[in-house]
Amino acid sequence: MRPQEVNPNAWSDHEVIFDDGEFSAVSGLFDSTPNIGVRWNGGSDEERGYPGQGAYPLWFVVPDFLILPTLERLHTTALREELVNANGVPYAERIQEAIRRFAQESN
Repeated sequence: MRPQEVNPNAWSDHEVIFDDGEFSAVSGLFDSTPNIGVRWNGGSDEERGYPGQGAYPLWFVVPDFLILPTLERLHTTALREELVNANGVPYAERIQEAIRRFAQESN
């Protein structure tokens, strides 16, 4: 499943900041609180991937203490694999923005 199609009600103002085809991540508001979410996209566009509830795909909400380490690893992978979004914008740029935002919030 394409990560852009995963839009559970608990998430708002979120954007895909990482997608390598198999795994994806978003940055946004989960229940009005800044967070990131991750998921496995499934093996095909027809599969809902994981996590999910029934037929509905979801994002796994990353615990606060894992947000920065997760973003740092996503950044390394996005740089190494030169991943870009549909508009040609490097995912590494979006991840860097999220790192700055969450680093400021943790201080």
